[in-house]
Amino acid sequence: MGQSNGMTSGSAGNEGRSQPTPQPPAPENRGCTNKKAITCLVIGFAVGSTLVIVLIIVAIAVPAVINARRHAWESGAQQTLRSIGEIQSLYHEHNNSGNYGSFRDCKDLELIPDGYTFSNMAKNYTLTWEVTPRELAEDGETYIGRSTYTVIAYPLETHAGYLSTFAIREDQVVRIYEPDVGNIEIDVLTWESMGHPPAESDKESPESD
Repeated sequence: MGQSNGMTSGSAGNEGRSQPTPQPPAPENRGCTNKKAITCLVIGFAVGSTLVIVLIIVAIAVPAVINARRHAWESGAQQTLRSIGEIQSLYHEHNNSGNYGSFRDCKDLELIPDGYTFSNMAKNYTLTWEVTPRELAEDGETYIGRSTYTVIAYPLETHAGYLSTFAIREDQVVRIYEPDVGNIEIDVLTWESMGHPPAESDKESPESD
């Protein structure tokens, strides 16, 4: 009996103690999650938009740069030919035969500086230089006929089809080879003119007042 009362008393004591109240699960912070998602979308949109803009700029800038380089190289070749035309005029005026000069003749007279060759007078171009001299008469002292020259600037093989071909003859006109309009490659006079040579009056300095 005593043992039984003790067990009952102990059980009653345990039952009298307060039990811990279970805590409900913490609610999810949906507002924070939504903000992160929106932030990611905004960043992704900004990056994508920037990439599209960069691609557009590249698409516009690259062809412009390529065209600018091509224009610079072609302009350089044309200017080189005009300079050669001036050199040939000087040579023609100051030699007794009335002939135009070969590349070596012009270099010997120092009309062309040392160091220049057919392959470095115009960037990305190589030159051919042909001269037809006057014929010596039977007396062995006078010349008959007229001398001609043809200098052609051909693009280097690495730029064939990308750069145009130009030439100059004794008429001092720079011409461009355009086969699509019927130009004949071996006949420079059929090529398209790039403009007329300056008149003699244009070469003279204006008189001062």
